[in-house]
Amino acid sequence: MIHGMNENVRYCGVKYHVQTEDKGINNPSLVSIIFYGGTIIAVERICYKEIIGKEDIEKRITELLNGLHRKMIEALKGGAYDEKIKACVDLKKPAVKEAPPPSREERELIGVVKNNVLPSLREELGIDLTREELVRLRRAISKIPEGEVRDRMLCLYSEVYSIIRNRCDRDQFKALVKKWPGVAKGSGEGPAGVKPVRSAVEKVTHGDISEVIGDSLTSALYEKLFNEIHDSFFQKKGSVEIVFERLLNSGVIQKRTSPEWRNRMRNKWKMWYREFLGGQDKNA
Repeated sequence: MIHGMNENVRYCGVKYHVQTEDKGINNPSLVSIIFYGGTIIAVERICYKEIIGKEDIEKRITELLNGLHRKMIEALKGGAYDEKIKACVDLKKPAVKEAPPPSREERELIGVVKNNVLPSLREELGIDLTREELVRLRRAISKIPEGEVRDRMLCLYSEVYSIIRNRCDRDQFKALVKKWPGVAKGSGEGPAGVKPVRSAVEKVTHGDISEVIGDSLTSALYEKLFNEIHDSFFQKKGSVEIVFERLLNSGVIQKRTSPEWRNRMRNKWKMWYREFLGGQDKNA
């Protein structure tokens, strides 16, 4: 005689007991019962009379018993007995909690990571963050407290360094941080020339614009704008502010944003651009 199996199973936060046993040759059947406390929720039986006297009978009975036991557990977890359970159990299936949308501050930091940090790490240090590291960084961003832009940026960059510290030189990383938004102050090491200015404009504005109109339309907007502007234009004082205004006054941006949003972006972009140039802003 095969004695049987006993197992506690949790379903929807409630513990059940599944008992499956062999009644023996005199009563050739297997019985599986699901209990909640002392209450029977479900019973299933299998008769194995037809295999009595055959070879390997114990092995066959064991296979039938294991199969019945698994079937009962799968049926329980699949909701087959929910109607029976409702009569005696407070059945509460766990609700799927939706993650709250990122705050404005989080979106700003995410934009910096996407448009500044990751490209710089790849191009200047040859470092690509793994999926696990990106998840860790995203979680860290959600925990950075509100405050001054500089303070939040420093928290972000500190977390980045803690992730890659074993793969880069500290001084190299510090030099890289000076090029990122929100940190540099009067370093005197701003980018010079037309291409760096154009690159800076895109890095400063891309995160906010793409959030509103998407990456494809953002790329098309930049392409159209910069094709209409001669390179010498960026040598003029105030040229960057004019570029910001043309971006904000473009049809697609006007249709999808409010005057308040555009005014907020105007001020933020100016500040970020000055930080990007380390205080040597000859174009804004």
